[in-house]
Amino acid sequence: MPIQVGSSDDDGAGRCRALAQAVNPGNGNALRAVEVPGAEHAGDRLMGPITVRDPVADEGSFFVTGRVPVVQMAPNVEQAYAARERVPRLFRRQP
Repeated sequence: MPIQVGSSDDDGAGRCRALAQAVNPGNGNALRAVEVPGAEHAGDRLMGPITVRDPVADEGSFFVTGRVPVVQMAPNVEQAYAARERVPRLFRRQP
């Protein structure tokens, strides 16, 4: 299962790659981080750009700092449609 992360995301792709590596040993390498060039946070969504408070951004820093981090969601229509094409292809390849 891909975790799509934009190369221009506020937090980068490193934490998503680390999550996949941590989960994979006991789960048959089920996760992989896929970096989408130029995409920002939520770049695969069809909505206008907004700034939101995201309690799971920055690896759940809310639970460490007590402050919910602010994240800029900058969707990209082209990337959103490309993401919607990638996921069904993944499931068609599964045995």
